[in-house]
This record gives sequence, structure tokens and C-alpha cells, in this order.
Amino acid sequence: MKFSKIMILLLSILAGVIGQLFLKKGTLVRETGVFKFGNLWNIVHNCITNSYILLWFLFGGISAFLWIIVISKFELSFVFPAATSVGFVLIAVFSSCLFGEQISLIRWIGIVVLCLGVFLISK
Repeated sequence: MKFSKIMILLLSILAGVIGQLFLKKGTLVRETGVFKFGNLWNIVHNCITNSYILLWFLFGGISAFLWIIVISKFELSFVFPAATSVGFVLIAVFSSCLFGEQISLIRWIGIVVLCLGVFLISK
């Protein structure tokens, strides 16, 4: 695998993870409301005026654009599980550090098992 292909893959994963972190932060800063049909406008208004949620859209778009390039260069059956497992690890670490989320031992074990499975399918 070429270095540039790996970099695009990692940038896609990182942009997706950053986007998810912004989305979480956006839900903590301003309550987006419970989804009810009568409350839809309030939800939309709160989302489009929340800079963190707008950043989620931006980073999600960047991730999606890069992902298109990634899947044109790699086998999807390999790269999707690999990207997902790396994303799980990064989300767990950053969620713990940034939001104080408690990651249980059983969850860490699950993440390790998932990563081992990805390692096995890469062979």
C-alpha cells in the first residue's frame, strides 16, 4: 500500500471522528429537543444555529469526500472494518478524555476483540 493511500484513509477516519466529537459537544452545549412533529422547527433551528453541529456537518462532509477516494483504492470488505475499528478506538479514547465518559473494561475488551478480528481479515 502506498503512503498516500494510507494517509487519505487516516484523514477520512480522523475527520469522521472529529465530526462525531463536535456533534457530541453540540448536544451538550445546547439541548436540541426531543423529536416531536410539533417541535421539528425548534430542533432544526437549534441545529443550524449551533456551531458545533455545523462543524459536524463540515467534518462529516470532508470524511465522506475522502471516503469516496478510499473505497476507490481499497477493497471495501477490508477497509470498512479496519476504518470502523480504528474509529472505535479513537472515539473511546477522545470521549473519555474530552467528555469524561467512563469506558468499562468489558467495552475495552470488545474493542480489542474487534481490532483482532480486523487484523485477522487483513491477512
